[in-house]
Amino acid sequence: MSPINQTMILFKDEHELAMGGPLLGKASLLLENRVLIHLDGIFSEQVLWQTSGQYVALAKWADTTRRNLSHKVSIIDVQNLQVGAFQESMFIKQFTRFTDKTVECEYYEQQSTKVFVGNLENLKFESLRKRNAA
Repeated sequence: MSPINQTMILFKDEHELAMGGPLLGKASLLLENRVLIHLDGIFSEQVLWQTSGQYVALAKWADTTRRNLSHKVSIIDVQNLQVGAFQESMFIKQFTRFTDKTVECEYYEQQSTKVFVGNLENLKFESLRKRNAA
C-alpha cells in the first residue's frame, strides 16, 4: 500500500522460482477509485514506494527462461498513470532508497552485492491508460 494509503500493488498467480527462492507473479495497480490497472510482465515481490506516494518501484523479470535470471527496475508514476523501466538488467536483492530523483537497490553480481542508482530524469515513461484500454 502506498504511503498515503490511496493505491496498492496487488500480486496474483505467484509462484516460487525454486524452493525458498524469490516469488514471481503478475501485478496490478489498484487505485483509490477502485480502478484496477494490470501491469505487463512478471514481477518479483520487491516493491518500494517513494515517500510522497507518486512513484513505486518494482522488480520486473527481464528474462524468465531460467538461463539468465535478471530483473529490470520498473517505475510506475501513479499520479500520471505511466510506467518506465531502466535498461540495466540485474538480479535485485532489495530496494533500499527512493528519493524525489533517484531509486536505489542492491543486486547480486556473482558472489557479491552491488548497488544500482537509477535517475528518474533519465527514464522514458509510457502511458498505462493505452495499455489497459484494449
